[in-house]
Amino acid sequence: MEDGRETPNLLPDHNPFLESQHAPPQEDQHIFAEAVSPKVYIAPRVMTNHEDSFSLDSRIDSIEDARIISLPDSPRGSQDVGLSRLRVPGSPRAFVHPRTSGSPRFGSPTSPVLIDTTAPFESVKDAVSKFGGITDWKAHKIQTIERRKTVDQDLEKIQEDMPEYKKQAVVAEEAKEQVVMELERTRSIVEKLKFELEKAEKEEQQAKQDSDLAKLRVEEMEQGIADESSVAAKAQIQVAKERHSSAVSELRNLREEIETRRKQMTDLTIEVIATKQLLESAQAAHLEAEEKKFDAAMARDQDLYNREKELKMVEEEIERLRQEIHAADDVKIKLETASVLQQDLRAEIPAYNDSNDKRNNSDIQAAVDSARKELEEVKSNIEKANSEVKTLKIIVGSLQSELERENKDLSETKYREELSVQRNSEEAREEGCKEIAKKLQEAKKEAEEAKSLALAAREALRKAKEESDEARTGVTAIEKGNGSC
Repeated sequence: MEDGRETPNLLPDHNPFLESQHAPPQEDQHIFAEAVSPKVYIAPRVMTNHEDSFSLDSRIDSIEDARIISLPDSPRGSQDVGLSRLRVPGSPRAFVHPRTSGSPRFGSPTSPVLIDTTAPFESVKDAVSKFGGITDWKAHKIQTIERRKTVDQDLEKIQEDMPEYKKQAVVAEEAKEQVVMELERTRSIVEKLKFELEKAEKEEQQAKQDSDLAKLRVEEMEQGIADESSVAAKAQIQVAKERHSSAVSELRNLREEIETRRKQMTDLTIEVIATKQLLESAQAAHLEAEEKKFDAAMARDQDLYNREKELKMVEEEIERLRQEIHAADDVKIKLETASVLQQDLRAEIPAYNDSNDKRNNSDIQAAVDSARKELEEVKSNIEKANSEVKTLKIIVGSLQSELERENKDLSETKYREELSVQRNSEEAREEGCKEIAKKLQEAKKEAEEAKSLALAAREALRKAKEESDEARTGVTAIEKGNGSC
């Protein structure tokens, strides 16, 4: 101080907020220090509830780092120390990282602490609600469950209504078919009426023309004009000729159309005959396929019977081998019993020799030799039985593996044959039936069309003949009238 008085030490010796800070080798995310282990005053951390103080206000970035200068009693003198963290109550961003001492926002290293003193922030709930978040998870979960239940109920209701909708669809389809049939019937009636209308208009035109000519002829007759110079008579003759020529041309066209229809009928008859032949051939092929299927089934059954017979024989062979194995086991047991007896005999021989010293040595030697021979025979029989047992085990294993392989092949063969027979028969049957039905329908349709066309042609020919006869009678009547005049 300038007055020379000693500044009192305001910091106690055992201040719990004085800690020795060691500078890290490089900048840490939370701690920055510019001096080596200075004593720093760490502000006590105040726990605040951010639920009502959270804010997204960018003005909070105005809080800068603060520096505390050590008092003169500090061993470090006037070194400036950067605070590691500064907790500011009421602010969610209370951890402020210090900047370097050369920051352009500070005039000197001893700049005071800048603290944002604006109004408190709005709550976390409001901020989350502002950005479309979920604040009440329980209510949200309940709403989700209710929505799911509603959707499930709607789905069940729709599924219950599905049969009714299907019935309505069937009824609508039937109604549609009826309407289409009625429309076709109406179209045919309209076409007939149109044809009759055209015919009536033509007859009306001809009648009007005849009436005009008759009036003209009556006027000429009243005027006393002769037939040779009569314009009406000439016009009537010309009209009759034109009508006759048109009737003849129509008759010729009708005859040509009838010939065409006859040719079409012949072609359709040929096609029907070919379709019948195709149907007969398809039926024959179907019968042949059925016979082949039956033969294949019989062959499969015979093969199955043969396989089962072979399997039975193999099982009998396995049973026989098992019996032989049991017999070999019995021989082995007898061999073990004989070996035990041999050991007992060997143990009894010294006692027997001591008790029967007077017995003839030759008889003893003969008995011993016979016992040895019997023992060797038993050993040889045991070895043979063991070898036979091993051989039988090998044979049994091979037969069992062969039996499993045969069973597997038999099942695969059955499955393949069934699949092939079913596939071939069903495909051939479906294709043949579809083609035959399609061709029959086409043939029937073409035959009906040809019949209708033939009937229409006959009716038109009859009408043309009638009109031609009427025209001829009209011409003859006019000629007779001219002759009488």
